[in-house]
Amino acid sequence: MWIYIKPNVILFTQSAVPLFFPPPKENLNAIEEALKAGGNQNYIIKEIPNLNHLFQTTQTGAPSEYRQIEEIIAPKALDLVGESK
Repeated sequence: MWIYIKPNVILFTQSAVPLFFPPPKENLNAIEEALKAGGNQNYIIKEIPNLNHLFQTTQTGAPSEYRQIEEIIAPKALDLVGESK
């Protein structure tokens, strides 16, 4: 039998509009505590600055910027997911 344990990767962005998403700091500790309580040892929790909730590089995080952003996903977000292998 093969067992593949995939790590939990939790990424938060700092530039998400607070009206729709609570500030990351309100959730980071609670999520980490829940992972530990569930016996999870293989996880990454990161807060990434200057990204909107779509993980695109942004100045303000405002929806008005979406049409100007050509990036699909920021390389720094992809790098963090790649580190979790």
